[in-house]
Amino acid sequence: KVQQIKHTQIPFKDKFEINQLSFSYENSDTKILDKLDLIVYSNTTVGIVGSTGAGKTTLIDLILGLLVPESGSISLDGVEINKHNISEWQNNIGYVPQSIYLTDDTIEANIAFANSRDEINIDKAIKAAKMANLHEFITTLPEQYKTFVGERGVRLSGGQRQRIGIARALTMDPELIIADEAVSALDVSIQAQVLDLLRELREKMELS
Repeated sequence: KVQQIKHTQIPFKDKFEINQLSFSYENSDTKILDKLDLIVYSNTTVGIVGSTGAGKTTLIDLILGLLVPESGSISLDGVEINKHNISEWQNNIGYVPQSIYLTDDTIEANIAFANSRDEINIDKAIKAAKMANLHEFITTLPEQYKTFVGERGVRLSGGQRQRIGIARALTMDPELIIADEAVSALDVSIQAQVLDLLRELREKMELS
C-alpha cells in the first residue's frame, strides 16, 4: 500500500494552463499532442473527449507529471510546473482511475489506503465517504467501515468500487480531481449516477 502523507502544495487560486504542449513517444514520428493550449479555471469542470488513440490518457499523464513534455509548458497561476516543484503540484491532485485497485481489507482501509491500521484517519475517511455519497450505504452494512470488501472488491458493485476510488482521492484534500474514464466500465445507469456525483463534488469542495 502507499502511505498518504500531506506535503506542501502549490496553491490553486485562479487557473491551470497548458501552453503549446507537444509530445511524442520515443522512436515515433507521430506527435500525440501538437501545440495544445488549454486553460482550466478554479472551481470549474472540464471534460476531455476524443476517440481511442486521440491522446486523452497521454494528456492526463503529462498533467500528472508521469510524462515530460517534448515542448511547451504546464503552469498553475503563472508558476510553471517542472522537476523542482512537480511533487508539490502532484499533492494538489486527487486521481480517480478507470479501474480502482482494492485490497482484501476493510472499507476504511481501502479509502484511507494507509500502510497500517494505526495510520487510518477514520474521521477523514467518513468525511470523504459522505462526499462520495458512499456513507449511507456503508452504514447499512453489519460491520460498517470495518466490512471487508473481498479480493479486488468482489463484494461490492462497480459503482460502489468507483465511489471508494473517489473517496480515496478526496482524503488527500485535493484542489483538482482528475478522473480518467472513471465511468467507462460501468453500466449506463450507474455511469449517470457517478457523473452526477463528480459534478456535485465541485460544490461540496467549494463549501468544505
